[in-house]
Amino acid sequence: MLDKEDLQSIGEIMDTKLAQQKTEMMQEVSGMLAQQKTEMMQDVSGMMDTKLAQQKTEIMQDVSGLLAQQKTEIMQEVSGLMDTKLAQHTVDMTRKMNVLIESKVDPKINLLMEGHSSILEKLIPFPRIEKLEEKVAILEVAVRQLSK
Repeated sequence: MLDKEDLQSIGEIMDTKLAQQKTEMMQEVSGMLAQQKTEMMQDVSGMMDTKLAQQKTEIMQDVSGLLAQQKTEIMQEVSGLMDTKLAQHTVDMTRKMNVLIESKVDPKINLLMEGHSSILEKLIPFPRIEKLEEKVAILEVAVRQLSK
Protein backbone atom coordinates (compact mmCIF):
# COMPACT_ATOMS: atom_id res chain seq x y z
CA MET A 1 0.00 0.00 0.00
CA LEU A 2 0.84 3.54 -0.46
CA ASP A 3 1.88 5.54 2.39
CA LYS A 4 1.15 9.10 3.12
CA GLU A 5 4.26 10.45 1.43
CA ASP A 6 3.53 8.49 -1.73
CA LEU A 7 0.01 9.82 -1.75
CA GLN A 8 1.30 13.34 -1.28
CA SER A 9 3.78 12.89 -4.11
CA ILE A 10 1.06 11.50 -6.32
CA GLY A 11 -1.18 14.41 -5.32
CA GLU A 12 1.58 16.88 -6.13
CA ILE A 13 2.26 15.21 -9.47
CA MET A 14 -1.46 15.24 -10.21
CA ASP A 15 -1.72 18.86 -9.13
CA THR A 16 1.22 19.74 -11.40
CA LYS A 17 -0.30 17.78 -14.28
CA LEU A 18 -3.70 19.35 -13.68
CA ALA A 19 -2.15 22.80 -13.49
CA GLN A 20 -0.23 22.11 -16.68
CA GLN A 21 -3.38 20.82 -18.44
CA LYS A 22 -5.33 23.76 -17.06
CA THR A 23 -2.72 26.15 -18.47
CA GLU A 24 -2.75 24.36 -21.83
CA MET A 25 -6.55 24.38 -21.92
CA MET A 26 -6.63 28.04 -20.95
CA GLN A 27 -4.16 28.86 -23.72
CA GLU A 28 -6.15 26.80 -26.19
CA VAL A 29 -9.44 28.40 -25.11
CA SER A 30 -7.78 31.83 -25.16
CA GLY A 31 -6.53 31.19 -28.71
CA MET A 32 -9.95 29.98 -29.82
CA LEU A 33 -11.60 33.01 -28.23
CA ALA A 34 -9.09 35.33 -29.91
CA GLN A 35 -9.72 33.65 -33.26
CA GLN A 36 -13.49 33.84 -32.79
CA LYS A 37 -13.15 37.46 -31.72
CA THR A 38 -11.11 38.22 -34.86
CA GLU A 39 -13.63 36.40 -37.07
CA MET A 40 -16.53 38.18 -35.41
CA MET A 41 -14.79 41.55 -35.80
CA GLN A 42 -14.19 40.82 -39.48
CA ASP A 43 -17.82 39.77 -39.93
CA VAL A 44 -19.05 42.87 -38.11
CA SER A 45 -16.65 45.06 -40.10
CA GLY A 46 -17.86 43.51 -43.37
CA MET A 47 -21.50 43.98 -42.38
CA MET A 48 -20.80 47.58 -41.37
CA ASP A 49 -19.01 48.24 -44.67
CA THR A 50 -21.95 46.75 -46.58
CA LYS A 51 -24.48 48.72 -44.57
CA LEU A 52 -22.48 51.95 -44.94
CA ALA A 53 -22.16 51.42 -48.69
CA GLN A 54 -25.91 50.78 -48.92
CA GLN A 55 -26.68 53.89 -46.88
CA LYS A 56 -24.24 55.93 -48.96
CA THR A 57 -25.97 54.77 -52.14
CA GLU A 58 -29.40 55.62 -50.71
CA ILE A 59 -28.22 59.04 -49.56
CA MET A 60 -26.63 59.77 -52.95
CA GLN A 61 -29.86 58.78 -54.70
CA ASP A 62 -31.89 60.97 -52.35
CA VAL A 63 -29.52 63.90 -52.83
CA SER A 64 -29.52 63.40 -56.59
CA GLY A 65 -33.31 63.38 -56.64
CA LEU A 66 -33.51 66.50 -54.49
CA LEU A 67 -30.96 68.30 -56.67
CA ALA A 68 -32.86 67.37 -59.81
CA GLN A 69 -36.10 68.59 -58.25
CA GLN A 70 -34.50 71.85 -57.14
CA LYS A 71 -32.97 72.32 -60.58
CA THR A 72 -36.39 71.84 -62.18
CA GLU A 73 -38.00 74.29 -59.76
CA ILE A 74 -35.25 76.87 -60.34
CA MET A 75 -35.52 76.48 -64.11
CA GLN A 76 -39.29 76.97 -63.92
CA GLU A 77 -38.87 80.07 -61.77
CA VAL A 78 -36.20 81.50 -64.09
CA SER A 79 -38.36 80.74 -67.12
CA GLY A 80 -41.32 82.49 -65.50
CA LEU A 81 -39.19 85.48 -64.60
CA MET A 82 -37.77 85.65 -68.11
CA ASP A 83 -41.26 85.47 -69.63
CA THR A 84 -42.41 88.25 -67.32
CA LYS A 85 -39.36 90.38 -68.10
CA LEU A 86 -39.74 89.76 -71.83
CA ALA A 87 -43.42 90.70 -71.75
CA GLN A 88 -42.62 93.83 -69.73
CA HIS A 89 -39.78 94.71 -72.11
CA THR A 90 -42.09 94.21 -75.11
CA VAL A 91 -44.69 96.52 -73.59
CA ASP A 92 -42.01 99.12 -72.84
CA MET A 93 -40.59 98.89 -76.36
CA THR A 94 -44.09 99.19 -77.86
CA ARG A 95 -44.73 102.33 -75.81
CA LYS A 96 -41.40 103.81 -76.85
CA MET A 97 -42.06 102.99 -80.50
CA ASN A 98 -45.50 104.63 -80.29
CA VAL A 99 -44.01 107.72 -78.68
CA LEU A 100 -41.30 107.84 -81.35
CA ILE A 101 -43.84 107.46 -84.15
CA GLU A 102 -46.09 110.13 -82.67
CA SER A 103 -43.25 112.56 -82.04
CA LYS A 104 -41.03 112.02 -85.12
CA VAL A 105 -42.83 110.17 -87.89
CA ASP A 106 -46.38 111.57 -87.66
CA PRO A 107 -45.27 115.21 -87.99
CA LYS A 108 -43.16 114.35 -91.05
CA ILE A 109 -46.02 112.43 -92.64
CA ASN A 110 -48.33 115.37 -91.97
CA LEU A 111 -45.83 117.70 -93.65
CA LEU A 112 -45.65 115.38 -96.65
CA MET A 113 -49.41 115.27 -96.85
CA GLU A 114 -49.60 119.07 -96.75
CA GLY A 115 -46.99 119.28 -99.53
CA HIS A 116 -48.83 116.64 -101.53
CA SER A 117 -52.10 118.55 -101.07
CA SER A 118 -50.56 121.76 -102.35
CA ILE A 119 -49.12 119.89 -105.36
CA LEU A 120 -52.51 118.33 -106.06
CA GLU A 121 -54.15 121.77 -105.88
CA LYS A 122 -51.70 123.08 -108.47
CA LEU A 123 -52.29 120.17 -110.82
CA ILE A 124 -54.87 120.46 -113.53
CA PRO A 125 -57.86 118.28 -112.85
CA PHE A 126 -58.06 115.12 -114.99
CA PRO A 127 -61.33 115.97 -116.80
CA ARG A 128 -59.80 119.28 -117.82
CA ILE A 129 -56.70 117.48 -119.16
CA GLU A 130 -58.93 115.20 -121.24
CA LYS A 131 -60.63 118.22 -122.77
CA LEU A 132 -57.23 119.79 -123.52
CA GLU A 133 -56.03 116.56 -125.15
CA GLU A 134 -59.12 116.54 -127.37
CA LYS A 135 -58.49 120.14 -128.37
CA VAL A 136 -54.81 119.43 -129.11
CA ALA A 137 -55.78 116.46 -131.26
CA ILE A 138 -58.18 118.64 -133.25
CA LEU A 139 -55.50 121.30 -133.62
CA GLU A 140 -53.00 118.70 -134.85
CA VAL A 141 -55.43 117.52 -137.52
CA ALA A 142 -56.11 121.11 -138.57
CA VAL A 143 -52.38 121.92 -138.75
CA ARG A 144 -51.74 118.83 -140.88
CA GLN A 145 -54.50 119.75 -143.30
CA LEU A 146 -53.32 123.31 -143.57
CA SER A 147 -49.73 122.35 -144.11
CA LYS A 148 -50.59 120.12 -147.07
